[in-house]
Amino acid sequence: CGKMASKQYKADRNELFGAAEPAKGSSKKKSTVPKSTNSAPKKTTAPVVQKPVIRPPTQQELKQKEEALAQRNEAKTFVTKPRFGLFWSPDYGKAGTLCEKAANKLQIARFPKEAVECFTEAGEYHEQDGSMSKAITNYGKAADLSLRSGNIEEASKMFTKVATTYISIGDVQRAADSLVAAAKAVNSKESEQLYSDACDLIWDGSEGLEDLTIGARAHEVFESFVEYLIAKDEMKKVKNFLPRYIAMLRRNEMTASLCKAYLTSAILEIAEGDFVHAQVNEKERGTREVVN
Repeated sequence: CGKMASKQYKADRNELFGAAEPAKGSSKKKSTVPKSTNSAPKKTTAPVVQKPVIRPPTQQELKQKEEALAQRNEAKTFVTKPRFGLFWSPDYGKAGTLCEKAANKLQIARFPKEAVECFTEAGEYHEQDGSMSKAITNYGKAADLSLRSGNIEEASKMFTKVATTYISIGDVQRAADSLVAAAKAVNSKESEQLYSDACDLIWDGSEGLEDLTIGARAHEVFESFVEYLIAKDEMKKVKNFLPRYIAMLRRNEMTASLCKAYLTSAILEIAEGDFVHAQVNEKERGTREVVN
């Protein structure tokens, strides 16, 4: 009776509270009932992104900056008329040279913003002095430094200034080339406008190409723009721009590139369901291939 009562007690206890865990070394299996998962999830913290440590300027660099700014102020005295300067005349060449020295010193001392400002001023002084090559050099340095500093907007502005200076001396091809180089270097939303401006410099489509004097490499500027638009998957813009590109290729007698352009145009026409124009472009391509 005692054993039976003990077994009944264990059975009742197990039913109410669950079976007791077996002692260490016991061969009894552990309960397979899953534990409750209602506990609150652990909070996860976002990884901390460490900013690059910017070394503060040294005393030597601060001294260089001070000397450079003094040179910049001295440059202004050569272009600012004194109160009693009856026979005074500005010396833009001297001002440009001083400002350029200040810019170089600021660049070495790691003050890019101030260096860009000085390079720009030096370019403006040289431009007023009629030294266009020196002006272009300084504007170019300002553009490159802005680009390396991550100031894309300022870089784009300065590259455009380089192009404008080339235009002032009648070198349209170099002006366009500088804008294309800028578009490739900037590689941002500003690029499309730079490419477009470069093409407009050579031929904006408002007049016939027969009356224009263009360089042997003028079509390359248009080709760069087409390649950029294709890379950006801007096929509608490619289709709209192709007639100007084709006209430029015909003007410079670039037969191989012309055949490819006609084929591209035909493919885009077919994609839009315009089989009539696609057939015209394909015939033109075939004619060019037969001729050559």
